[in-house]
Amino acid sequence: MGGQKLLESLKIKECDRFPSRVSGYCNWDSIKLIKSCLSEKQLDMFKATCFGHFLNVSDMVLSGQFCHHILLRECHVKNDEENSSHLWYHVGNGGIRFSPVEFCLVSGLAFGEYSESTSNLFKRKNSRLRRSYFQESKVSVKMVVDWFRNLIPNNNNSDEDMVKLALILLLEMTLVGKDDRNAILYWALELVDDLDAFNRFPWGSFIYARTFNSLASCLVGRDDKFKDKFKEGVDAPSKRKVERYNVYGFLTAFQVWGIEAIPKWATVGYAVKVNNVAPRILNWRCTETPSYVDILKNIFKFKSLTIYKVLGPSDDESKKPYWAGMDQLEYVSPDVDGCVGEDDVEDDVDDDVEDDVGDANQNDIEGDHQTTTFKKFEVGGKKKELITLEKIQKRLDDMQAQQNALQDQMISMHDTLMDEMRMGFLRLTELICLKKVSEELNEHNTTDFSQDDNIQDYEPSNPRGVQSPEFVVVSKTSEDVKQLSRPPKLTIKVPRDRKRSAVTVSPYTDPTTKRPKKPKMQEFGSDNQVDEEIIRLMQSWIKENNTCMDVGLLVAKPAWFQLLLSPEGWLEGDHIETYCRLMRRRAIFCPQLYNKNIVLLDYTFMIKIQGRWSTLSKSKKQFKHENYKWDGTMMNYVIGKYPVHASILFPANVNGNHWVAVEVNLKEWSIKIYDSYPDANSVDGILRWATCLRKMLPSLLVHALPDTYKDPKSFAVERLEEGVPHQGNQSDCGIFTLKFLEYLWAEKPFDFEEKDGAPLRVKIATEIFQNSKEVPYVN
Repeated sequence: MGGQKLLESLKIKECDRFPSRVSGYCNWDSIKLIKSCLSEKQLDMFKATCFGHFLNVSDMVLSGQFCHHILLRECHVKNDEENSSHLWYHVGNGGIRFSPVEFCLVSGLAFGEYSESTSNLFKRKNSRLRRSYFQESKVSVKMVVDWFRNLIPNNNNSDEDMVKLALILLLEMTLVGKDDRNAILYWALELVDDLDAFNRFPWGSFIYARTFNSLASCLVGRDDKFKDKFKEGVDAPSKRKVERYNVYGFLTAFQVWGIEAIPKWATVGYAVKVNNVAPRILNWRCTETPSYVDILKNIFKFKSLTIYKVLGPSDDESKKPYWAGMDQLEYVSPDVDGCVGEDDVEDDVDDDVEDDVGDANQNDIEGDHQTTTFKKFEVGGKKKELITLEKIQKRLDDMQAQQNALQDQMISMHDTLMDEMRMGFLRLTELICLKKVSEELNEHNTTDFSQDDNIQDYEPSNPRGVQSPEFVVVSKTSEDVKQLSRPPKLTIKVPRDRKRSAVTVSPYTDPTTKRPKKPKMQEFGSDNQVDEEIIRLMQSWIKENNTCMDVGLLVAKPAWFQLLLSPEGWLEGDHIETYCRLMRRRAIFCPQLYNKNIVLLDYTFMIKIQGRWSTLSKSKKQFKHENYKWDGTMMNYVIGKYPVHASILFPANVNGNHWVAVEVNLKEWSIKIYDSYPDANSVDGILRWATCLRKMLPSLLVHALPDTYKDPKSFAVERLEEGVPHQGNQSDCGIFTLKFLEYLWAEKPFDFEEKDGAPLRVKIATEIFQNSKEVPYVN
């Protein structure tokens, strides 16, 4: 396939390329940390391991823009099934390949098969090193880094243990390439306890699989997303309007391969060759991070760019131990050619094009492309099959699912604790106010309560529906005191500390008969203007910053409203629940606005479901409807005075970093998820997240109301795509979730869109501000 034909098969068309901000997690600070913490003897032991050569890596700064330029040029090739582990990129007038061959030559990590004993390690989590040095239930990458940073000089740790932990540090912090908040590979902590087995492990196969999957999927759909955000002539892309994404795995190996395949990167001074040894990652020093435009202008605009379409081993490299596993791979020549710069192509800068393309034995330029397919081969007289990338990815997904379950449980425990602390503080505040008012009333003589026009009802905040003491406040003007002749009839009812009935706590039940203060509401809809006077008062109060606002759920400081108003502010659970409580109050005074057959639950409902599901998963028990015992907390959600509803609405937090609106239709027995930012999670990820709700909610309904619901079959789950407005940035998910719930409850079509994020923030903030009470500043 010639250059033009290859160009036509680009996955992202040339006209659709876009600037970006790439985040890589390949952190080379691990080398500095190892050198500073290990003794000379320990460093010598480390150099003898399969990772020892990485200690000699020169300064290596990741150029995300260089990697992004290459990724934009990924193309389709023939024989995809035979070359499923290879990536091809169209550069200059031809194509370059990134495959296990190139990865092995650059990284010096061996490829091969997993032995049967090694494969069993993927299931192990409790190792001697973990018990000795990390007592926590979850060991994150950051915890390993902090352990080294806090290490006492001349410690009593054994030399072998220090080397083993240093290998884990380099693996997790640099080679695997993941967020330092994620858990480490527990099986690797078990494997490293046997250094011989650790050195024999095919780390090249494992790390390449992780890198390959991230490189192959990181740009999927992002060109369309970028075009939708910034349409030509409306919102033209600027330096600040870029697409952001993460790349996981050993991204430095990908960058060094790009330097080897595109020599002009070094010619213009973006990299310096400091050595000529193997593996090739030791030959380069990269300290420059040029911009997207500079790279395009100095390198990728040239059609006659000299490239090395494939890399091959030199005589010296073919004798290295890490290359031994590659000899077992079969080479196949696909139908791809024309991968070297043409001399007759006109170019703006002909003298910048390299004429000397190097040794053909080391970097094949004019020969056929070589791609690898794993094949069965004999080991020790027994036929074994090399593990595939799909099996490795499956194991990674299983480990990630276990990690997510643990994170969900920690989030649930944290939110429960914070709610209890807030409620305790509000209750204490109410009791203090009650005592002060009682003392003030006893100081004055009053006449009949009902005859004083200056008497007002005092309504303490009641966030959980607990019956509060009833009392009144008398004005303290001098004329009122003179006219009073007899003591007031003050009645104080102290609530008893007893278990509340299901009727008083169920969201399905009508509120208390005591008439609350009618909320001040703006007109329904996104296109209505907010009262400028209210905005001015709110901004003035925020600027003064000397009082707080009792919003019902908590006492909010001005910073709480600033976060709500900020375009980059990500809403927390108390923001979500405060506005949901306001909508429930609105339903009382304006019942015509909302469908009475729909109920709005609090955001902790999903957290409680997830907590119980995580407990089951941790105990390795399967969920069985007939054997599961539901507690009173969950039963109270269903049992109430008027328990039958057609639909249930509630906000939910996905994996602790994204808000969505959930609608449960009890007639159609379906769950619909309204997501304003679909790129945050894949469809499969959302469905996995909703598994606990899909399976456990039917059981809860059947147990609580067996006469109404008889079949505990699972709900059907769907994430809606069409007709759902999308947010304009990565922080408006909470705002859009609240408006989804409001419109769904009112059964109105969504009339807001991407650009309405900021106006909706102002509208929600002013509604909460109008219905709050100013209180003294609380530190």
